[in-house]
Amino acid sequence: MSYTNLLKETEWKLACFGYTWDDVLWIRCNGKRVSVDRFKEIARHTKYDNGYGGHEIDGSLKIRAGKHLFARGVYDGAEWWEPIDISEPMEEWQGDTFKNSDYGEEDDTCIGGE
Repeated sequence: MSYTNLLKETEWKLACFGYTWDDVLWIRCNGKRVSVDRFKEIARHTKYDNGYGGHEIDGSLKIRAGKHLFARGVYDGAEWWEPIDISEPMEEWQGDTFKNSDYGEEDDTCIGGE
């Protein structure tokens, strides 16, 4: 069984699309914001089996960076970051134009780890 570190996986996926943490506009889980620093702190200690079986990372976890939304993809227990191109005008993505620190109540309980 091989385990995946959530922080390393996230950084790799962001880099694949030319993004760094500075490009992240927000992180949300269960409709609530999670600060980038808090996400990184928890994700650094979160290792999971991304193979088939049961998924371990909450499917509501999403990251907005540039013109992409990164959502958790799940199929038959396997899981990954699924990039979604959202090049449409930002008005169509209600609330997504706000920086993480400006958007609602914070909650990190769905990330996992610690």
